Amino acid sequence: PTAGSGGDSKKIIRLATHDEVSLLQMKREEEEELLKVCRTKVRQRGLPMNVVDAEYQFDRHKLTFFFEAEGRIDFRELVRDLFSMYKTRIWMQQLDKSTSASCPVAPAPAPLVMDYGTPII
Repeated sequence: PTAGSGGDSKKIIRLATHDEVSLLQMKREEEEELLKVCRTKVRQRGLPMNVVDAEYQFDRHKLTFFFEAEGRIDFRELVRDLFSMYKTRIWMQQLDKSTSASCPVAPAPAPLVMDYGTPII
């Protein structure tokens, strides 16, 4: 991009190594499994929420689950379940379902972030 183009483009520093690409693929596969496990736990607990994505930080020090729900959800027990399995910081991030569904062009408002870190059990 030129100096006057003004976009949010990122500068490419270097190409990813073969090992980095392999790690990223393994991370994506693991996130798919994490999503399935979390959805199962949500069903078991009867929580009125839809878990739409799971994302590990690259260093695996934080695991974020993105979910949709109509109101506030008490997911403390769910977070304890997930922490006992994965032994890492668990974040539950609620997405604004109504805004993103009704107006896909407009940016959604900042999501509600709840960091429960390491729960004390």
